[in-house]
Amino acid sequence: ACSMRKILARAFVASRTLDALLLAGGPHIQGGPKLPAIDQARVSITGHSRNGKQSLIAAAFDERISAVVGSSPGTWTATDLPNPPTLSRQLTTYLTPEL
Repeated sequence: ACSMRKILARAFVASRTLDALLLAGGPHIQGGPKLPAIDQARVSITGHSRNGKQSLIAAAFDERISAVVGSSPGTWTATDLPNPPTLSRQLTTYLTPEL
């Protein structure tokens, strides 16, 4: 099983990866890779299952991500279920423990 802490950590890493890609696409750093420039207005992220959750969280916290596709993330925001599943309640509790 993947804990909510790991999913949040992966979302953080997704943002740091975007930092690295944007830096590598900028002015060439001596000895570093030279990547094509990235259109910052068209950054998207996707993932399936637990990576779908990670993608949704990364997009929620990183304003540079303009589109997200979470395939089967299991969260109530992506389904028509009347009650949020356990993992969504865990996320809400983890992010807002005072509620």
